[in-house]
Amino acid sequence: MTIRLASLGLGPLALLMMGCGGAEVRSKPMDASGPEVSVSFGSGPVAVFLARFAHELCGLHVACGLDRTVIDCERDIATYWEWAIRMRQAELDSGRMAWDPARAETCIASVQLAECPRLSSGLQPWSLGCPGLFTGAVLIGEPCVRDLECGTGYCQQPYCTEACCLGNCASRIPIGGRCNSGEESSCVAGAACGYDDNFEMGAWVCIQAGIEQGKPCFDGKSDPCKAGLRCDSNKQICMPYPKDGEPCDPAGVTCDRFGSYCDPGRNRCQALKQIGSSCNGNDCVGIAMCQGGKCVAKPGTGEPCTVPDGDIGLYRCR
Repeated sequence: MTIRLASLGLGPLALLMMGCGGAEVRSKPMDASGPEVSVSFGSGPVAVFLARFAHELCGLHVACGLDRTVIDCERDIATYWEWAIRMRQAELDSGRMAWDPARAETCIASVQLAECPRLSSGLQPWSLGCPGLFTGAVLIGEPCVRDLECGTGYCQQPYCTEACCLGNCASRIPIGGRCNSGEESSCVAGAACGYDDNFEMGAWVCIQAGIEQGKPCFDGKSDPCKAGLRCDSNKQICMPYPKDGEPCDPAGVTCDRFGSYCDPGRNRCQALKQIGSSCNGNDCVGIAMCQGGKCVAKPGTGEPCTVPDGDIGLYRCR
């Protein structure tokens, strides 16, 4: 089902340009009840864009049952993206990266018409969600820190244990060429770095990606199948993710939609459980948690909270 955010009853959104281009998002319920709440995303054009993007994304998350309220979601995103916002703005200011304001508008519009994501990580504005939003300006052979800085290649870095390692922009590797584990962006477009059964085990090569359903594949670290498909480790062909009622592996393959999980007792996909339903760990919908064998609503801002049954490190008092 395609969810259009205009029909969700989200409150009006106001972006304020403050000081040196600071961005604030203000949300208020449609019925005007309760005070207007502000969340700051920092300063600069990246922050302004992400404030708008986050408001639309949080509307989608609430509609899909991933968050309880838009404002709590916006607070979490502002905190989670704080470092990335500063990094992107610094790269723009230094001339190592450019961005396309027109693509930013297209990106926001795509979220307004988006379906509930199969995985919660599927809507990152500088990666899967909005391709081409940021483009690198560093030339081949010049120093780099991350792949996004390189205009036509990737950032080839030596092995090191530091948090930030300097490398050099290098040309992307063709299909069949050797690549290194962890360098997921090193291959040419349409390829991925993974195992290939034509090479000795342990070797990483650039293999064909975007393989159609029913076609042969090899189950390496990077899934070579077309988006929405997976490489079945037994049949070695690209197959759809299992739908509700179909067999699945609780320790491996995820289900077709985000609102489902692989029931370890039946080894079949089924919908996550609603508030009030019996539960056993992580089988409640996103706005609920399992406590005392029942799915209960997660607490909101300022409400007492505890770590849910079966969860480690996912929740915090705010």
